[in-house]
Amino acid sequence: MKKRNWVIFGVLAVALLGGSIFYTEILGAKGEKGKQLDFSDASEQLSKKGYKILAISYGPAVEADVKVEVSDAVSDKTDAEEEITKIMKNELEEQGYIDGTVKVEFKNLEKMKKEQQWFSVVPEIDKQLKRVSDHYDGIAIDVNPKPIVYILKTTYADENFNKKELKQWIKTGNEIITANNLPSTLEEGEVYGIVIRGADKEVLLSEIFGK
Repeated sequence: MKKRNWVIFGVLAVALLGGSIFYTEILGAKGEKGKQLDFSDASEQLSKKGYKILAISYGPAVEADVKVEVSDAVSDKTDAEEEITKIMKNELEEQGYIDGTVKVEFKNLEKMKKEQQWFSVVPEIDKQLKRVSDHYDGIAIDVNPKPIVYILKTTYADENFNKKELKQWIKTGNEIITANNLPSTLEEGEVYGIVIRGADKEVLLSEIFGK
């Protein structure tokens, strides 16, 4: 399987999926294509032990076959990682995926909530720029690693872009960001950026902003 699949649990489930749990397919379990994995039992075990599981992704990857994202509100991360890994590996083995590897990532919930706020303005920026230019081609946001960067895409190529127009895009985007008071969520010394990428994904223009 070429892409990772996601199962969302716990604290973020209500916000992201209305509380639903999704099970998708994984290849490789005893060589059976299309075998489904169900992590509900493992999630329940971990919840009973006090862990807040945020998400589980699985599928072939460089780091691990299964990645578990969990709240960092634990007393000892080393012990927690060992226990979570053991439970997940046991679950994988029970479902026939004997050689599955597990990676545990600890997430700070407050930090995640702050980062999610930066996504809230994406639809508004997208709407405004679509209205003013036929050369605007979409928006993306990169929050990891820092700094937070909004990526505005354009059909312009390196040799023929209108610099004045693109500078106005950045201005428009930043006005929406500041109108929603997002810079106030930054820590002292943190910055955010807006980058415009051309048709060949080259950076045509960029600007960094502070608090």
